[in-house]
Amino acid sequence: MSKAYAFFDVYEPITLKQLNDKNFQTEMKSFWDNTEHSKVSTGKLTKSFLVSTLRYTTIFTYENMVPALLEKHGKKLTVSYPSYAVLNDHPAWIMAKEENEKKIAQTVVNYFLGTDSQKIAAKYGFRPSSPDVAVSPKLSSFYQRDIGIVDLPTKNDIVEAIKDTAKGKW
Repeated sequence: MSKAYAFFDVYEPITLKQLNDKNFQTEMKSFWDNTEHSKVSTGKLTKSFLVSTLRYTTIFTYENMVPALLEKHGKKLTVSYPSYAVLNDHPAWIMAKEENEKKIAQTVVNYFLGTDSQKIAAKYGFRPSSPDVAVSPKLSSFYQRDIGIVDLPTKNDIVEAIKDTAKGKW
């Protein structure tokens, strides 16, 4: 998704019409073909790099996994951020029928968004939602607070079409 947003240099949702762009299709297919994929989660895949030698030129992983990779592989790694990052990690929805349940759920969400909770999460490498919370020293050597954050497209057909484009299905 980040690659698609960067190609079009947009923050707003990508349209099906844009996906018909031949240059986009060629670039996405090349990117996909030159990437090794895993059926396990990125976190599990990254953990395998912590016990093995580094044999790949690029690893796409969660930000909170980077400190351990840097500790293991040191100067062999360079951390870089995409031009656009898709924000969808650890979302929270309140799904309750009763008003009291909604209030309780909102209290939990507010707790996790609070400064004290954000400070704890930041110690483990998670991106704080509050600009007032400093990142941990382990993250400060590479952390970039100001990156272009976009939301996933709201229509599932766009998400699937971007994946299909990368696989050469157009």
